[in-house]
Amino acid sequence: MTLDTKPIEVLLDGRRETHFPIWAGAGSWTIRCPSGSHAIKLVGETPTLFGARLASAYSSWLIVLFGGLASLLLCFFILLTRIDRIRARRRPEVNPL
Repeated sequence: MTLDTKPIEVLLDGRRETHFPIWAGAGSWTIRCPSGSHAIKLVGETPTLFGARLASAYSSWLIVLFGGLASLLLCFFILLTRIDRIRARRRPEVNPL
């Protein structure tokens, strides 16, 4: 079986096993499973690491969302400024007395 991360824990038929040979490859890990019909559960990361990755994904999306909204607001202000300049050119000048 080929995996993209090294398994932290291997459960074979509900029991924790430490005898599985695991080989590191080019960006992947290979584990040799026993022959026959078995239920194998592989744990690839701890709950803490999972939480850190999830928080990282959410914070990245929030940064992108904030940047997009700030860019839209900046474009809106630029548009308002240009409209105000066009209006100022069209207004007749009033001579003070």
